[in-house]
Amino acid sequence: MYLADLLNSRRLFQTVSGWPISRADDESLSDFLFRATSALIHLVRIEQLHTACIREYQGYAPQLDIRRDRIVFSSSSVFALINEIPPLLGTLRIMQNMLLPMCGKVLGLKTSMPSSLNDAVSRLHKYGLSPQVQKRTLSYWTTAGKLLKDYRDLDQHNHVIIKHVLIELQPKPKMLVFLPDNPMVKNAAKFSFHAERNALEYLPAAFQQLHDYAEDLAHMVGSTPKEHNASMRMSQLDLLPPKGGTIGLILDFGGDKAIELSQLPDCRLQAQQRVKQ
Repeated sequence: MYLADLLNSRRLFQTVSGWPISRADDESLSDFLFRATSALIHLVRIEQLHTACIREYQGYAPQLDIRRDRIVFSSSSVFALINEIPPLLGTLRIMQNMLLPMCGKVLGLKTSMPSSLNDAVSRLHKYGLSPQVQKRTLSYWTTAGKLLKDYRDLDQHNHVIIKHVLIELQPKPKMLVFLPDNPMVKNAAKFSFHAERNALEYLPAAFQQLHDYAEDLAHMVGSTPKEHNASMRMSQLDLLPPKGGTIGLILDFGGDKAIELSQLPDCRLQAQQRVKQ
């Protein structure tokens, strides 16, 4: 399951959508698009919560004696915002790891791909991948992928990595959520934040870099771009003998429009658009 309208509205993963994968392996494509939807929803929530944080601060700003460009700021919206970061890191890491095995299935490679991109990059020449795929993978890994993997590993296996949270007031209010400079430093007491890598800017960029890598791989294995189709797993229902009537309702991301799926007496399915009343 994934939100086709959300992905289509932002023109995301449309080359991946046309991935030439056999029906026997189409679960991996569906799973990847589920993860992509999950990552995008985390990013949307971060945007919404950032707006809520600024609104909360502005409700008290006229009463404050502000003499600094930055102050410490905490609220339930701030906590909710930073709470989106660990699962987003985890989801992006899963997406990283899915792509080469998907390539291997499409290309019919005899040597199975490792389940971790980190394990694969040092031996890419051994799997029968084209030089083009190898070069693009190494480029993604060295410029973006490894850093993302290291931040996720640090957060999951060692320490909470969100320790510096401020609100910057000039030239206009924005939240600053700094990540440690070097995620290879495992001792939290030795974390430094001199680079001021703001997670609220880093994570959308990391998502975009992963998106571009996925799209390039899809193109390299012969994918033709296409819009995503609405996703609903009808096998969850027992459709025989036919009972007719509504069997599914797919809302768009905003919830204002929907598609109703109905079963006709001859077992065929019918789709009709519906509008929220």
